[in-house]
Amino acid sequence: MADIPQHTLTADVIDQAGSEFETSGCLILQDLLRPQHIRSLEREFRSRYESDSTDAPSIQVGEGRRMVPIELRDGLNDPSIYASPDLMKLFEKLLGEKFVLSVFSCVTSSPGAPVQHRHRDSVGLFNNPVDYFCPSFAINLFIPLVPLTEQTGTTRMWPGTHRKAMRGEDAMEDGAVCPYVPAGSAILMDYRLLHEGTANTSDISRPILCLAYTRNWFVDTHHFQDIDPINISQHEFESLSYEQQQLFGRHAQRLAG
Repeated sequence: MADIPQHTLTADVIDQAGSEFETSGCLILQDLLRPQHIRSLEREFRSRYESDSTDAPSIQVGEGRRMVPIELRDGLNDPSIYASPDLMKLFEKLLGEKFVLSVFSCVTSSPGAPVQHRHRDSVGLFNNPVDYFCPSFAINLFIPLVPLTEQTGTTRMWPGTHRKAMRGEDAMEDGAVCPYVPAGSAILMDYRLLHEGTANTSDISRPILCLAYTRNWFVDTHHFQDIDPINISQHEFESLSYEQQQLFGRHAQRLAG
């Protein structure tokens, strides 16, 4: 795990953590949330989205894997998850002042799910070598709702590949890192980083909250053609502070209008 920088996020490490992320394209945030908080979120997620009666929309993102857009209400609409002050300062360093929360979803890998196909969430903006010199424009925040272990699985990553062109990726094995993290820790990953979900050999599903923070002009039209990446009601939106509302970008503009 030495190839992925790790930090407990505090104001005095933001500059260092940001610089290391820009080099590696990934970062482990230790103890981002309390384990008790994670267990509460896990219970709420399973009650709402893994019951027999759920009819929530979802999309397949690999064999045994589905992405569910999270309805932001109750415990899952908690700004301490997605808008803590130190987290906002880190994203401001990485994405500039005008960044937004573009996606709030959960990807679940079922028991027995095999290794996912190797991929990047974006190949870049211009389909040109300049893409690998550009600063980050979209960053995933993965918050596992169960500990990531060899049994439950994780997301295998190739640090630094957000700066490398796409050649021979299917055969690429060197440099891969599997971040196994306890409940409460989280992982940042640049949209351009090469990665794949590993197999889930446990007897429980592996739900991971998948949030994406982007520069305010970027829209992910590849993954979200059939589902809405942000699902928050007018009532829940109005319960947030003005600064938190602005984090929702174009969605905030629609609700305010």
